[in-house]
Amino acid sequence: MIGLATSLSLAVLVLHASCAAVIPPSSRSTSDRPDDVSGPQVHVMYVLPGDGSDRHLDTEDVLESTVGSWQAWLGGQTGGRVLRLDTYQGALDITFVRLGRSAATMTSYGAFARDTIEKDLTALGLVVAPKIYAVYYDGGSTYSCGGGAWPPSLPGRVAALYLQGTPPGAAPCNTNPFATSPTDAPHYIEFAMIHELMHTLGFVSTSAPHFTLAGHVSDSATDLMYAGSLPWAPATLDVGQDDYYHAGGLPSGVLNFALSDYLAP
Repeated sequence: MIGLATSLSLAVLVLHASCAAVIPPSSRSTSDRPDDVSGPQVHVMYVLPGDGSDRHLDTEDVLESTVGSWQAWLGGQTGGRVLRLDTYQGALDITFVRLGRSAATMTSYGAFARDTIEKDLTALGLVVAPKIYAVYYDGGSTYSCGGGAWPPSLPGRVAALYLQGTPPGAAPCNTNPFATSPTDAPHYIEFAMIHELMHTLGFVSTSAPHFTLAGHVSDSATDLMYAGSLPWAPATLDVGQDDYYHAGGLPSGVLNFALSDYLAP
């Protein structure tokens, strides 16, 4: 998890797979709309604390662009396979939620902000298996810029970025720009969301050769799932393809993203 919180030749193909079509501003939804396809998929949410400022990231192309960017990067790493996204009538389905807790209350939970977000969304009936959830939380954290579940040690279905976070010893999270279009190269925010989604899918498993620090790898700072003493500089999905992604297979007991039901095609 980012900060150890608990809690393009491929462009046309990937844009089709990620359904990065523009959703008109009038179509903001506060519920999960009917799915185009059933089964394991990633649902995107724009979530605010009760008194948070609404930047309309769900209706002004921001989230469509950032999701399209990380999908394009992922497709480039896997030969065209991307995460299956929840879509409605061919467009990315994004749910808007304003939580009942204030920004200050949410921030007070520290490392458990993600857990609380998932608890509150579940109480609203908005977290349902087998989906997992990419939550862009436009509120603060004094712990990190994001967090994910890490089953089985930390069960859950929510990966969250804290867009207004102020982690100690690091730049404020809101200084990290979003990708400006689905074909824009990924920035910190895009890599951070894939990182947290991978945790929420159970990666990296404890039996991986370079496993370290609760769901990370130690062999290269350029690895998407790296954690360690070096600055994180993500560029590669599983450096060496021996810890969590190999299309040809990994040793028994090592969880392999290539076999994930959330990947398409």
